[in-house]
Amino acid sequence: MHGNYHHEYMICKLEEAFHEKGIKTEMQVHVKSGDFVGFIDLVAEDESGTLLCIEVERETKRISNDYVKKELIGGESILWVIVPTSTVQKSARRFVQSMELSENDSFKVLTYGQALSGVKNLIPFSFRSLREEKENK
Repeated sequence: MHGNYHHEYMICKLEEAFHEKGIKTEMQVHVKSGDFVGFIDLVAEDESGTLLCIEVERETKRISNDYVKKELIGGESILWVIVPTSTVQKSARRFVQSMELSENDSFKVLTYGQALSGVKNLIPFSFRSLREEKENK
């Protein structure tokens, strides 16, 4: 892996939570298009083939790259950008708005705690609950 201790810790704990739900994961998934080469920190796949791409970031500056990697992985995919604190989350959300992107069913900026809770509340073998959460509010 390619991060500091906290980065690696968050990825490993999220991976463990997915495995407890019976969802398979892969770390450091390679994506490439032309001159752009990247690695997605963690990718989880439910039995329908929907991919959840997880990028752990300490700052906002790499979020645009994270979004490109999500698009390159293709298919029906969801991107979670995981940040350590609510302060960084607020900053990240402002950055996302400045890129003229918006958080929606397939792109969210979450704190580590929110992400871990989200995984633990998943319907087994399906990311369906990620999309239903918004509909039930």
